[in-house]
Amino acid sequence: MKFQHFWLLIAILKECLCNITISQTQKFNYPLEIRNSNTIFLRDYTLEIVEAPFYSLLSSSEFNLKIDQAISQIRKMSSSTINDSSIRIGSNYVALFGDNSNNFWVLTYDEKLYQGLVKSNGEIQMTFLDITIQKYFFQINLITNEFGMLSSFQEGELFFSLLNSTSLECTDIVLNYPIKSEIYNPIVQILTVNPENFTFCLTYTTEKDAHIVYFTYNQNDIELLSEQIFQGNYQNAVLSSNSNFLFLISKERVDLVDLNNNTGIQEIININIQSQDDLQAISYFTNYQISNNLFHIVFLQQQKLTSFFIDVNYINQQVQSISYFINEYTQIINLKLTLDNIFIITDSFIIGLQLKDSIKATCYQQLNEGTFAFFYLLRNIIVVQDSVDNQIVISTYLINDPQIFISQKLTQQIDALVMPVKLDILVVSQVNQKLIQYAFQIQLIQLDVIENQMPIQFHQYIDEMVLKFPEVMIKDRSQTFLGPNLTLSILSNNSDYLLASVEGTMFGEYNIYTAIYSIACSFSSQEQLYCTQYKNDTIILTIDNAAISLAKYPIRATEKLVKCSCMKTVSNLNVLMQFDQSIIIQQFNYSLHPKELLTIPFLIKVVDAAILKDVLFTTTIDGILTATDISEQQVLFTIPNNNFNEIYVNSIDFPHFLFVNNVVELTIIAYNGKQSYEFINYIPYPIQNYTSNAIGILNNGIYLAFSNDDKSFIYFYQKINIWLQTNNQNYFDVYIEQFKIQKNPKILSTYTTNNFYLIFQKGQYTQLAQFSGTGTSYTALRTSKQIRVPNLHFTQMSAIFQQERNYEVQIVYLFTNSAQSYNHPYLSYDFMLTTRYNEADYIGQCDLKYKAHNQNFTSYYHQKVSIIYENYLLLPKNSNNKQAYFIQDQGNVNINPRTLFYGNIQNYKVDCDVCNSIKITQPIDFSNSYSLNISVENVLNQDGLIYLTDDQYSLYLFYPETNELTMIYDFSQHVQIYCSALFIEMITSFPVQICSQSSIITIYAYNTTSNQLISHILNEVCCYAESSYKNGILTIFNFGSFQGFDFFAFYFWISENKIHLNQAFKEAGVCHYCFANPLYLSMSENFTTQPCQIFGLITTQSNGQGDNEIFLLKNCIPSSISENFGFAPNDTTPSGNIYFQQSTWRLVESDAVRYSFYYITNQFGSSSQQISDNILKAEFLVTYFYVVELYSLLFNEETGTLLSFVLDQSFFLDYNKTVSIYSVRQGSNGLLMIESFQEDEIFTPQIYTYDKQKLELKQNNKQINRMIGFEIINAKPSKKQSKLSGNYYAFKMKNTSQLYYVQNYLTLSIDLIGIQNASIEITGQNIQNSVTQSIFIQNLNYNNHNNDTNINNNTNDTPDTPDDQNSTNSDKDKTSQHITIIILYCFMIVFLFIVLLAPRCCFKLNRVQKNTSFNFELTQK
Repeated sequence: MKFQHFWLLIAILKECLCNITISQTQKFNYPLEIRNSNTIFLRDYTLEIVEAPFYSLLSSSEFNLKIDQAISQIRKMSSSTINDSSIRIGSNYVALFGDNSNNFWVLTYDEKLYQGLVKSNGEIQMTFLDITIQKYFFQINLITNEFGMLSSFQEGELFFSLLNSTSLECTDIVLNYPIKSEIYNPIVQILTVNPENFTFCLTYTTEKDAHIVYFTYNQNDIELLSEQIFQGNYQNAVLSSNSNFLFLISKERVDLVDLNNNTGIQEIININIQSQDDLQAISYFTNYQISNNLFHIVFLQQQKLTSFFIDVNYINQQVQSISYFINEYTQIINLKLTLDNIFIITDSFIIGLQLKDSIKATCYQQLNEGTFAFFYLLRNIIVVQDSVDNQIVISTYLINDPQIFISQKLTQQIDALVMPVKLDILVVSQVNQKLIQYAFQIQLIQLDVIENQMPIQFHQYIDEMVLKFPEVMIKDRSQTFLGPNLTLSILSNNSDYLLASVEGTMFGEYNIYTAIYSIACSFSSQEQLYCTQYKNDTIILTIDNAAISLAKYPIRATEKLVKCSCMKTVSNLNVLMQFDQSIIIQQFNYSLHPKELLTIPFLIKVVDAAILKDVLFTTTIDGILTATDISEQQVLFTIPNNNFNEIYVNSIDFPHFLFVNNVVELTIIAYNGKQSYEFINYIPYPIQNYTSNAIGILNNGIYLAFSNDDKSFIYFYQKINIWLQTNNQNYFDVYIEQFKIQKNPKILSTYTTNNFYLIFQKGQYTQLAQFSGTGTSYTALRTSKQIRVPNLHFTQMSAIFQQERNYEVQIVYLFTNSAQSYNHPYLSYDFMLTTRYNEADYIGQCDLKYKAHNQNFTSYYHQKVSIIYENYLLLPKNSNNKQAYFIQDQGNVNINPRTLFYGNIQNYKVDCDVCNSIKITQPIDFSNSYSLNISVENVLNQDGLIYLTDDQYSLYLFYPETNELTMIYDFSQHVQIYCSALFIEMITSFPVQICSQSSIITIYAYNTTSNQLISHILNEVCCYAESSYKNGILTIFNFGSFQGFDFFAFYFWISENKIHLNQAFKEAGVCHYCFANPLYLSMSENFTTQPCQIFGLITTQSNGQGDNEIFLLKNCIPSSISENFGFAPNDTTPSGNIYFQQSTWRLVESDAVRYSFYYITNQFGSSSQQISDNILKAEFLVTYFYVVELYSLLFNEETGTLLSFVLDQSFFLDYNKTVSIYSVRQGSNGLLMIESFQEDEIFTPQIYTYDKQKLELKQNNKQINRMIGFEIINAKPSKKQSKLSGNYYAFKMKNTSQLYYVQNYLTLSIDLIGIQNASIEITGQNIQNSVTQSIFIQNLNYNNHNNDTNINNNTNDTPDTPDDQNSTNSDKDKTSQHITIIILYCFMIVFLFIVLLAPRCCFKLNRVQKNTSFNFELTQK
């Protein structure tokens, strides 16, 4: 074995070991800033593969440092508070508010009722309600905080008790509701609440059916309204939160009932279909209603949890689910579901799960014997009743980031020590499926940021980095250097292996003439919205979407704009425009189409405004906070306070909270919906005497900035200050001593979820600073720039974010008093590492030099990098699970090689000792080709026919069965003829060519019935360039003016031996200095049933720099034309051109770092997919110099507009220095070929296959694909030498050609007559490697043959044992191979531990690679 092979196997083995334990202690540095408190966030030092980590300090410390876990107990209460009993049922969900409250009621086992309160510090307060409980109640419902209802099924009666906790009044109501059988899982849900009455429903199941019963309460009486019964053996019935859908749960399936529309019962879950690998009964079900029709669904099959999203309008569409196995438990106590989180409380543990691309456990808390629990997530608190040492304990747990808090007093004590303090920390995964534990060390480096800003290394020791080609890695400065306001650089000593760079950013500048106000905001990463007011008071809203063209919406105004902002809610996208005496709200739907324009007047001056949950919150000059329902324009409530000023929101990270500036403190208010609000916390300002201030709400804390006549101050408060009132001074002041502007500057600010941007402005100088949320003031200031802008003053500051593939771009916009706008991008990373290919090596190595400096301080370090090249590494896939196939005596088996092998494969060999015969058809192979004595110019494989043209454009028909080539007609007599198009007309199936000779364009069609050549002079266009035909439509690109293209569409048909063209559409100058390709979205094969077609073109700039333009034409065929094709007219659909829509596919602008397009963008496949009403999905191939990428695009069928796009697949080339050019070709059924032309006259056609993925618009989900077959051809390279059509690929030499049969799968033709089954060995091989896999073939007809020949077999003199002998030999061979492999691996394990490489490299692989895998290809992104 080669040395490089050996190290590749070592790398694979190391990665296996890393999934179990990591023995080497990683060492990090932490800058302990001595002037402040410090917080060490432990996830910064934890491997991503560790789920639900538990941390413990290994080293003893005199400072008694404490670790706050991801779930940590903050308060506990003994059972003596509730008379030494335990809670049986309870509720903290208040129907009036529509949310969980800090107020709750509980009923104990000794039938005592208590009212509880979770205080702002996490403490629980319990008050006994002296009310006699006489029934056994199964549920408590809180109508308000003081008014509740208890429900009971007892002695055949339905009984309700209405209680008032203030007056202790109790009203008992017995309903005349007959109970005919035993009921299960009764649930009461409050539907609507009014001042004097409320409505509710009861759901329950019996052995035969499920019930939902509606009631109303009015004036101490309850009336039954209606009942619905659904037949079936259901265990549970769950009503959606909007009360419009009912879920019916049985052991094997979940059904859905639309209660508003009589659509019947629809099945949405069937474990026999969706969970074939696990047929356990459904043990728990819950849902989270995102919108009226969209749900997040979770169900449990004991330990297996399954999550998926479903739109009830598209139940029949396949949904993609993700599963997760939780630890063992006995009973589910409570489960809380949100959009992207799942919190589960069992009798044994609490676990928090996060949903992204997969499910990951983020927090875990062991319980002894949990019996009751509820969630209070407004404060991130969980209340749990547990049994500890046979004592009932009620505890509050806080969900937070795991951390070590070091107070300012303790920091000063540590600073008094001479030596740095080292913290040794053990981290253990608490989930059974990933038992990982390892230790790391954090060295506390005492620093005074005023005296020393030296950049320090994040790692104490720099390990070697391992990358895989074609991996692109980004690194943030926090993974390399720590320090304030760092300037970074990086250098690679071998750019042939690795390109390393620090992405530079700079200001952009432009003028907005006559503008007096302008900001930028966004609703998502896909678009930007610009809100600009001009001198005439007109406001223009400009939407700049990456998928569509600019859209502008004018708004008439009569006042000067005070503030404009974007606010996203469940119902609408809102642009809020604030004036002194009014608020204007422009609402958009989620497709960015305008809806309502609302104007809300005010009698008193408005100070600030914000939108949360479709409610407008305003503060006015009198200090009052008002909540107004936007749709009804009615006041919901007011909060009087003479000091309320600016309102801040962060709807992404804190969707329920308002942060209100209250002059001396920041007031945090939770809005629960309807008329409910709750004061969560108050943060007193450390500075009371200030002239201006700014606030930023980040995902991990709050920034406060103040200035006065003497100085400016910036403080950062950790996120825990939002949830709880704590005695700890859990904040720090930020070092800004280097700012030249300190005394009473003008402050402008903006913030995103990750960063706080601030401007100090005074005179002609401006300081622009970027701050990030962090645990120490030493790293809070990320960047700072001083700008000198004479005679300019910044008046507005705003920010947007754009989410790219694996990083984020934030752009800060600044607007001045002279109508000038500046923008500055900020990247969420600092270093970009791009691997480059080298075909000579399995592993490449280079050195990186990192450098950081600020002011007079500089720091640098070196790092070794190894790059692993997998292109010719072959590995088996799923080798433990032999695939089975079935035939009947004889047959073909088609196999996708990706199911058997990882890596690039050139060709295959097969071996079957027991088969009568076996033949293999490769994806591409010289043995499966035909030598032709013509020089092929074009090939057309369609409808089972193979048409070829030679270099003189004579037409031939080729019969592969007999290897016969027959000339159809001879064009050898034509001089200087050139034919560009070859297609088959849809009705007659005549072959057609479009040819040019001199300046004459002629269409030729061959009548295969009369053997006549038909011609038509194409006078309809003047300057023919190229054309395309599909389903009766001939599209022609015509050379236009200024190196542009004109676009024509013709109806094309042949009748009575004549060629007919009827122009359907023309558009001049669709593009200039560009290339164009046809595009087909929806084409018809029957003009009676589908008279309308959608087609068009896509253009790419000839320099590869600009965005692609997409033009879509929707055309409905007229009745007269339809009859010419032999179809009856469709009189119900309007005829003619419905729209011709242009969309800009803004792919170039969607990535901050983007290479030029290599070739024109092509549609992949010849049609689109209907994924929902009016939404079509089409796929496109985008080429760059090193990769071909497959994008999925969504179009609105009704308007032809491009809605969105996402990266789906990537096909990386076998690209190296010797490859001069490449081309991409498409065949039938998703066949993709990439041809590489090398400088040493080697030509390589390569076949790729890929797996279709579910469309996920939220992010790019790039799948990397490999070759499944390629052929190496020695020939002088020319990209015009080859053609691919259908399954036939023609390669032209001088006077001859080679015609290959190609396919994107492997075919085995097998004869098993008289044989029951066979094991077939398939060997995939490339230039340097080979791997063998086995498949199992069973003959389904064997039993029939065996019965017919049983007598003959019994009288045979020779025992019929060859099958068994061969099987035994095969098994022995396999066993021998397995033993050899095991011995080899054992040897390597011993060797690795001797030289101590395994523990050292395990950490490197897991630290660098975000997804661990068994080998270098197992994790497919």
